[in-house]
Amino acid sequence: MKFLIGLTLLACAFGALPAHADSVNLSTAPYSYSYAYTFPAGSYYAPYYGSSLVETETWNASGVSIFEAWGGTTVGNLTHFSQTWSSISGFVGTFSNPTFNSATDVLTAAFSGQEWNGTAWVPFNGHLTEVFNNVNGYSGSYNYGGWQYSYTAGGVTSANLTSVPEPGGLMLMGTGQVGIAGVIRRKLVRA
Repeated sequence: MKFLIGLTLLACAFGALPAHADSVNLSTAPYSYSYAYTFPAGSYYAPYYGSSLVETETWNASGVSIFEAWGGTTVGNLTHFSQTWSSISGFVGTFSNPTFNSATDVLTAAFSGQEWNGTAWVPFNGHLTEVFNNVNGYSGSYNYGGWQYSYTAGGVTSANLTSVPEPGGLMLMGTGQVGIAGVIRRKLVRA
């Protein structure tokens, strides 16, 4: 009986391994930049980009990663975007729910697509998180006959694409923990 309990515990522990979260560092070295644009309602840019546009670019040994989000609606410090475009080395897919927090200078978005693992394309679902560096430090504005905007610029401190554990692994881990709790409960009741 003890052997069966030990085997069950071991199976639960190893069965949950696929549930880990993988993080891909979209390193900002040696170069990165970030821009946050805002467009007044009367600007000729507003019909195309909404009230705002955020653009980031990072260069590293594996290539260039570019992310753009526009069609923004701002409430307080949060801007939610309706459109995205990206070109990230080793990844293909789409982003959804991009949000920029101007108080913390953090851009987040959900990603659904595939990652190149060196030999094949494999499914990858996760979250993009980019932290801007001194975005509120360098700013300016432009106005030329109705084509007007304001901007703040800086670099990107960190950029990561983190996978979301797949539901099957989480379910297996959860049922394993429930099973372990039941075994421990029975042992405590007998004692």
